[in-house]
Amino acid sequence: MPILTADGFVQPLDADGNPIPLDEEGKPLDETLTVEVELGRLNVERAPSRVIDSRADEIIDLLTSATEISTDAAGRLVLTIDDAEKTIDAPLDNLPVYYALLTTGSIPGLTPDDLAGTEYDFLVDGAYTSANLAFSSALLAAATDKEGIRPVRPL
Repeated sequence: MPILTADGFVQPLDADGNPIPLDEEGKPLDETLTVEVELGRLNVERAPSRVIDSRADEIIDLLTSATEISTDAAGRLVLTIDDAEKTIDAPLDNLPVYYALLTTGSIPGLTPDDLAGTEYDFLVDGAYTSANLAFSSALLAAATDKEGIRPVRPL
């Protein structure tokens, strides 16, 4: 998940993981320390609503079956089910969760009791918070085409 500054800006990090200083508008003071990325196309939004609804139901089933919930380096959900890890990486799986978090602050049909642990209760508590907003950025990136996020210029 992205790190937010006290002013609510996404805090970029340099190659060593150190925060890059930002100006009052949230832009890096030294842009040579950053790498521009391009998100892929969001073609998945063209899918019929019945397809997206079906995939949303599948994600709900997976979340309730998981014995552990974590995220990978890209911020995507990783569910442990029957001692096997499953990364939620398909665009059709991420778009409905993204939409739900931004519109309702919750994944419909789930309560904190349905999830393993408590770390991700913010996904199902029905409150629209900064945690939902921060987490939704990874969901949006995962909802883009399978090319995902890629550098525009070389490092």
